[in-house]
Parts: sequence; C-alpha cells; structure tokens
Amino acid sequence: MTRTVAVYFTKTELEVLSSEIIAGTYEHGSDNLLVHQGRRAPQIIRERTFRSVLRFDDAKQSGKRREKARIVENLEALAHAVGDGGEVPSAIKLHLPRTSTSRSNYAIRFLERAFPHARVEICLIPHGLVSVEITPLTLKYRWRFFRRRWHPVHLLFPALRYYTPKGDLIGGLDPKVSTVYTFQGMPTPYPLEKTRELSGAREYLQAASEGAPRQRCALIIGQPLVMHNRLSAGQEKAASDQVAQWLSEHGYQQVYYSKHPRSGEHLDFYQDQYSILQQQGAVEVVLCELRPEVVISCYSTALVTTKVLFGEDIRALSFALDKVDLPSRASLGAYMNGVGVELL
Repeated sequence: MTRTVAVYFTKTELEVLSSEIIAGTYEHGSDNLLVHQGRRAPQIIRERTFRSVLRFDDAKQSGKRREKARIVENLEALAHAVGDGGEVPSAIKLHLPRTSTSRSNYAIRFLERAFPHARVEICLIPHGLVSVEITPLTLKYRWRFFRRRWHPVHLLFPALRYYTPKGDLIGGLDPKVSTVYTFQGMPTPYPLEKTRELSGAREYLQAASEGAPRQRCALIIGQPLVMHNRLSAGQEKAASDQVAQWLSEHGYQQVYYSKHPRSGEHLDFYQDQYSILQQQGAVEVVLCELRPEVVISCYSTALVTTKVLFGEDIRALSFALDKVDLPSRASLGAYMNGVGVELL
C-alpha cells in the first residue's frame, strides 16, 4: 500500500481556503498537512480535512543566522510530521503559492533529502491576481535567486538548499511543477495540461453557511492602497467619496466593510457609516454567510473570485483602478473585465 502526503504552505486566508478545498476534493485520499505562516491562526471550515496544522513563525526580523536556524527547526518539525503518519511516504506533494518564496522553497530540497525514496512534486495553489500573467525571470530575479542559493550563511546550515526556480516567477512553467490549481472560470496563462480547476469551490463554501438569508447590502473589501503607495491620500479620499455616492444613489443603507489583514491604521474606501466586519478566515466565506448584492474594491482578488464563484448573483465593482500606480494596471483591468468585474 502506498502513502501520499500532501503538504500545503499558506500565508493568506485565500491560500488556506484554496488548500482546504484541494485537500477535501483532489487530495481526499492523501495524508494532508497544513503549514501556516500567517500572523493569525488559519480558519478552516472542516477541521478534519487536515491531519495536522503546523504554525511556522515569521523569522524575518531576527537576522540571517537566526532566521535560517529557525527555518531549519521548522522544516525538521515538518519532516517529523510527514514521517509520523505510519508508512514511509512514496510521494510528497508540496502545494505552494509560488516556487520562489524562500521559506517554503527550502522545503523542496529538505524533504527530498529527508525522504530519498519518495517522489517530491510541486503543485501551485491560487495566489491572487499576481499570477494572471507570466512574469519572466529577468536578470534581477536570477541574481536574487543566485544570492539566496549561495549566501555564505548556508555554510552554517548545510541542510538548507534553495531550489532555483525555472520558467517564470510564480512557477507554472517550471518542469518540476506538475499541477497549477485555479478557480473554475478563472483564466490562467499556464499550460492546460497542468491546469486543474477547483470546480466545487462554491458548493464547498456554501456548505458552511447553508440557509443564510439574502440581505440587500453591499460589501467593501479594503486594500492597503495608500500604505503601499498605489494611491495618494487625496486620490483615495476622492475614490472613497465616489463609492459612497454610488451606494447612496443605488439605495444601499446597509454597507459592510472587510478590513485587509495588513491594512494598518488607514482603512481605504472606509467611511463612518459602514459596519466593520469582525471576520475570521477568507472573505469568500463571508460572501456565503452575508450574501451581499454587490462587492466593491479597487483590484482585490476578491472581486474576481466573487464573479468566478457567484456569477450574476453578485455584482463586483472596481473603483479607481485607472488611478493606481501599478505597472500591470491595464492588463489587470482587462483581466477583471473579462471575468465580469465592472470597472467604474
């Protein structure tokens, strides 16, 4: 009897949700382990989906030597969890948002050495709108990967070996990547033979909020636009007023606001008359519980997943996209428009 272990590295709520759907559908017969690196505990709909949930702390602020030492400790704990399920695994499927992220990248070579008889393959989980286009591996990225692989600190930690990404920045073109997961109806630039759609995502989500009544309300998804210098404070204020005016003209008196987990003190598009949600987990779960008529943001991934998951049932509106300081603004707008997001 063969044993397959599926490991999921996550940081955001959407990555946790995507991993749970994959584990509960395509990897239902595998031994599923979740490795979460976010600041808050992961919110899981069906907790039995994962045999174990590991929390990897953020070691970025500790200095290179302490950071690498902590990564080794985390990977040793992961290897122990992989081997703790009984039979030695014959296959290990690493599910990553992208291949280039250092801490999850180190797991590739580490697990290959820890389990030399197991086949280690990489699968990519949905990672927001950064993967709507193929990002070439320019000289800047290649130099960055070279430094990660050959940094002198690795002499102190021989167990850490950085896997040099190939093909593109996210990893869909990398020959070591076997599967690229995407939500059903969400276009992807990667080869069709690698692509696998999460076709049951809507049903999976709705099971958590079955029977929730529909409300005539709107939901605003916050983004750290000013904090990340995508909009100036003046531009954000004008966009916020435009959103409020649109809501008033269309008769929406109940408006909910979903804070971005990294928004800081400034809440983009927020006004005092909105109700701030005390939510846990991905906003896609909130959509099923709240069932709003319209979802509003700038270029949040939630706009796209709203249309992909709910189609014509919920309107998705993008405000101020034409004002953001973003190199991929035009292509991002075309992509969102293509899936049904309205650009205002």
